[in-house]
Amino acid sequence: MREPPVVRYPSGTSASNWSEIVVAEPVNGGKPIAWWNDRVVGIETERTVWLGTREGMNLHAISSRMEAHRGTEPCNPFPADIPELYEAHRPYAEAIGYAARKAGVTRPVTLTVNGKLPMNLEVLPRRDGNGTLMVVVINHDRTETEYDVTVEPSLVPEKASVWEMLTEEELAVKPDGGFRLAVPAWGVRVVLLGKPENLAPIQAAQRRLNRKDLSVPEYFVRHPELNEGEWGTPIPPIPK
Repeated sequence: MREPPVVRYPSGTSASNWSEIVVAEPVNGGKPIAWWNDRVVGIETERTVWLGTREGMNLHAISSRMEAHRGTEPCNPFPADIPELYEAHRPYAEAIGYAARKAGVTRPVTLTVNGKLPMNLEVLPRRDGNGTLMVVVINHDRTETEYDVTVEPSLVPEKASVWEMLTEEELAVKPDGGFRLAVPAWGVRVVLLGKPENLAPIQAAQRRLNRKDLSVPEYFVRHPELNEGEWGTPIPPIPK
C-alpha cells in the first residue's frame, strides 16, 4: 500500500491525507499555511483561507464519521478541547476551525462542557415559520454527560419553553434561553424551543408516537437471513 501524503501546518502538527493533493504558488502577498514536503498546499490572504487538502474539500475530518451534510450543516465542530479518542483528528479540526473563525462562522446553537466545545456531538438546528426551534443532538461516542446549551438570542422567543421529544421532559430555561441537556452515550436527543402554544400540537403528536410499538416486527426477527445477503437475496412474501 502506498504511503499517504503528509501535510505540515505552522503549529508544527502534521496529518496524513488519503485523498488528492492540490498544490499552488502564493502570489500577491499570499502566506503559505500548509506544506506537502516543500510544496505549498495551503494559502492565507487577508480575506481568504485556501486548503488544497481533504479538509479543504469537505468537513468530514472534524470527527470520526463522514457524512455529506457535514459540509453544509451548522454542526458543533471546531472544538477547543480534543479528547484522546479524537487526537488523530486534531490537525484537521484545527485547520477547519481556523478557516471558520476567519470567515466569521457562528453557531445558532452551541453545546459545551465546562466552557469547552466537545468533539463528540453533531448539533442540527431547524426553525419553523412560527419561530419554534428544533435541535437534534447526536452523540457519536461513549461520552455520557450533561451539556450547557446556548442559543443565539435572536432565535429565542419570549416566554419560551424547552421540551425534549424522546423523554417528554420539560427542561428548565435560563433567562437568556439557555438550558442543560443530558445526552446518553451513543444516543440522541431532540429538543424543541418555542412558545408553549406553538409546542402544544407537536407535543401531543409526539406523545402519541412515543406510545406506539416501534420495535422490529416479529416477522423480521424470525427471518434474520434477510439481513445477511446483499444482492439478489429473495425475500419471502409476508403471510396474511
